[in-house]
Amino acid sequence: MRNLLFIDSSYTYRRLEQNGLDHVLAVRFLDGYFDTVWSAHPLDTQPNVADDVSPWGKPIWAEISEKHKFLRGRWGRFAFLRWAKQINGAWALISFSAELVRLVRREKINVIRVGDPLLTGPIGLAISLVTGARLVVRINSNTDELRKETEACMHPSIFRWRWVEELVEKLVISRSRVVLVPTRDYEIFARSKGASSKQIFFTNFGNLIDPRHLLHPSKRPQLRYQRLFGEIPERRWIAHIGRLHEVKRVEEAYDAFVLLSRSIDDIGLCFVGDGPLRDKLERRVFADDLSHRVRFMGNIDQETLWQSMPFFSVIVSPRTGRALAEAAFGARPIVAYDLDWQGELLESGKSGLLVPAGDIAAMAGGISRILADDHLAKDLGTNVRKRAFKMLSPQLQSAAEMRAYDQAFEEVAEAR
Repeated sequence: MRNLLFIDSSYTYRRLEQNGLDHVLAVRFLDGYFDTVWSAHPLDTQPNVADDVSPWGKPIWAEISEKHKFLRGRWGRFAFLRWAKQINGAWALISFSAELVRLVRREKINVIRVGDPLLTGPIGLAISLVTGARLVVRINSNTDELRKETEACMHPSIFRWRWVEELVEKLVISRSRVVLVPTRDYEIFARSKGASSKQIFFTNFGNLIDPRHLLHPSKRPQLRYQRLFGEIPERRWIAHIGRLHEVKRVEEAYDAFVLLSRSIDDIGLCFVGDGPLRDKLERRVFADDLSHRVRFMGNIDQETLWQSMPFFSVIVSPRTGRALAEAAFGARPIVAYDLDWQGELLESGKSGLLVPAGDIAAMAGGISRILADDHLAKDLGTNVRKRAFKMLSPQLQSAAEMRAYDQAFEEVAEAR
């Protein structure tokens, strides 16, 4: 019997429910490879976020199904200690980790999967060391590259110094039995942190995509324009899909739109997603008198997202992960920086337009080129969808993950 503990901080339990992200949870079973899954989010309930569950207290279990439970970690252990954020938060994480140690021992869980090396990685490593369970970590970004860009820690509220953050990252990756990497760039990064070729397995974003995105845009139900964009006059929409976060370089997408807006009247910019940069972007949009041409959609559900793809004339991607794959399956023409894994998916001039990172004028030029040439737009969209099916086949990615887990379970058997 195969059981899995999956510790991840990408989505809270509430957001999974609200945004119809059932597939994100279902895929953790890998088409029946695992009999039972326990998911866990260390900071699932947070202050100032509408939720029926208090951000203070012991971690609590939610039942997704008979074979899938979800542990909701709290922001702080005690309400009366809310003023002592660091102490209260540390206490809550200790309580969360202790609950998972008890779970692993009680259910005889042999494999722990963590979603990243920095936030959930240290928790998974600690539980692994205490219980003997094998640790599997997924690399979700090249943080060395991001730290170089921002000249700061990825998580300064947790790790005050970059050297501490880098040390923790190296410990988690080097001590993991399996390291999952979606791209060649991430493989090089994992190796630099001590991962060996035996540990590394390639598994990209394919099986994380909601299956509805695989349906051709011409066969998708069509939303009404007003339902999606309200009473804004119909436009050709440029879309950025993803978190509104500094590491995504999302402001550069807006800068490119500002350049285009001076010469093209019938275009608009649509931000699909939310994040800490939203307030700043909204202030900029207001100051530039572009509120009538920019739409902030926030975190929309998957049903709306896959149906709305045909409305987007161009997808702009300074740096995007899974959303880039969703756009590719949606046969959208894409303009992207030659960063991260984007150059692996997009063959410039054939399945997308790649421009140098940070070159806002080149990004604006790429968007303009697509808007001016319907044949180019159609060809780029058709080709990137074909390439997505070749590179990101969900069946192939699930099979690759199963091989990775096979290794972890074989080591468990050998240890016995």
